Amino acid sequence: HTDGSYGWTKTMVSISSHSGKSVAIDKNNTIYLASTFSETVNFNTDGEEDNKTSKGGLDIAISKFASNGSYLGTHTIGGSSNDNIWSQLIDNSNGLFLLGAFSSQVDFSSIGDASFIKGASGSSDLFLMKYTFNE
Repeated sequence: HTDGSYGWTKTMVSISSHSGKSVAIDKNNTIYLASTFSETVNFNTDGEEDNKTSKGGLDIAISKFASNGSYLGTHTIGGSSNDNIWSQLIDNSNGLFLLGAFSSQVDFSSIGDASFIKGASGSSDLFLMKYTFNE
């Protein structure tokens, strides 16, 4: 709101840990919230529940919202150990880049259609991922 008035607030309900990490906005004003969570989180408290359960330790969640705050969905990435996301960036083609770390075997395609499973070589490995959401 250009006049400084209140816009909207979103909440997500967790029985355990849920931490926001980064926000990005694409050229269509769609909002992406990157977060980490453990156990089960309801990512949509304004309508039909959208509960996601971690695969173990901390998992990564990418939640998508319309510019008016309407919930559009959440995709998760994770394995049996702790996974983390540090930042995200959207390019001019609405490609979403994610930077983070993983500690076990993770299916990075859990937000896509193909399967790309990668196992960590050390105690924690870095990842850079690009994904384009379908409009």
